[in-house]
Order: sequence, then structure tokens, then C-alpha cells
Amino acid sequence: MKRQNDVFPAILASSVHDMKNSLGMVLSSIDTLVERRTPDGCYPITEREIATLRYEAARVNDNLMQLLSLYRIENGHYRPVINEIYVADFLDECLAENDTIIRSYNISARLDCDEELNWYFDPMLISGVINNVFTNALRYTRTQVVLSAAMEGERLRLRIEDDGNGFPPAMLAINDSQGQTAIDFYSGNTGLGLYFSSIVAELHRNGSRVGEIRLSNGGPLGGGCFDILLP
Repeated sequence: MKRQNDVFPAILASSVHDMKNSLGMVLSSIDTLVERRTPDGCYPITEREIATLRYEAARVNDNLMQLLSLYRIENGHYRPVINEIYVADFLDECLAENDTIIRSYNISARLDCDEELNWYFDPMLISGVINNVFTNALRYTRTQVVLSAAMEGERLRLRIEDDGNGFPPAMLAINDSQGQTAIDFYSGNTGLGLYFSSIVAELHRNGSRVGEIRLSNGGPLGGGCFDILLP
């Protein structure tokens, strides 16, 4: 975990900046709702606006959860709790958590997983990874997102793919940089989500095999593709 000491301060500063922007958007939306107040005391709001508020609130929640988890891991206060998990049920719960955004953005979200597939991992840590990546995929996709699971050799591969424009080159560099990617205050790429994902993947070990994350573009949907591989 020594590499966390080198990059974590920059990621923390960028993440705080990102959370400030999200909270600013939430406050601005609330002010707009107040201005719409009707004479009978109602506050008209569309389903899309509710989804946007939920998305921004979820980003803040995800950032705080990831920062807290990284702090606990770095200071030896957390060890993975590995359980046998029925993967299809687990991923279905992840989809359900994002149902509001899926419906309001009119996006097709599909699960592709063998009902009998089971594997061993920490469900809390992996759900944090999946929900964060899935939420971002919903933001950047055009019409659909697919959440899938399958065996790849002796590892479980969890995949999230979309039909958007794909990952920019700076983010694809994570495949060669051990979870570190360029931080951009203006694009919202704090690096926290991918860094957290790489740490979580590495906490999953089986003998000499270690978990990893992988980004790519293309695939069946032609957009971005995020994989986390668990031994």
C-alpha cells in the first residue's frame, strides 16, 4: 500500500473539490425548486430532476465511502470479509439500487450472468466498486449499459460496458499505472473511483494470484468497458 502515500493527498484534494461541485449543484436545484413554489404550497419537480439530484448525492456518498474505506485499509482497520456469493443475485441488487436513474434517463440496463455462478469475495467492497462504475456508465452511455459476470481462467470477471464514447486515453493509462490516472478538476475525473477499485481488487488474493482492474474501449457495445477480475 505504499503507493497510496504518494498519490492519496492529490486524490483527496481533487475529491473534495468534486464533492463541493456536487453539493453546489444540489443546493442550486433546491433553490430552483423553492422559486417554483405554487400558491397552494406545491413544489413541481420532474423525474429527470429527481434522478439528477440522486446522482449528485450518490457521487458524494460514494466519494465519502471510498475515502473512509481507503483510510481504514491504509491504517490496518479493515480486512476483506470474504464470503461465498451468488453472483447473479448480487449484481441484480446493484441494478436495483440504480433503478431511479435508469428509468428517468430512459436507459436500457441488462444483466448477463449465469444464475448458478457463485464466487468468493467481499460483497461490501465489491458493491462499492460496481455501484460507482455503474453510476458513471449511466452518465456517459447513449442508450444502454450491460452488467455481466463470467469466469476468465481461474478468476471471476465482473464487467460493466456501455455504448458511449469510451474512456479517454488518459484513463486507459491506468492499465499500466497501478490504479493511478490523471486528475482533472474540470472534467470531474478525480481518480478516486479507479484508485479505490484497484485497491479493492488487490485485496482479493488467492495464493499467488491477485485481483486487478482493466479498462478498454470497444467490445459488443462499442463504448467503455470496465473489468474487475477476482481470483
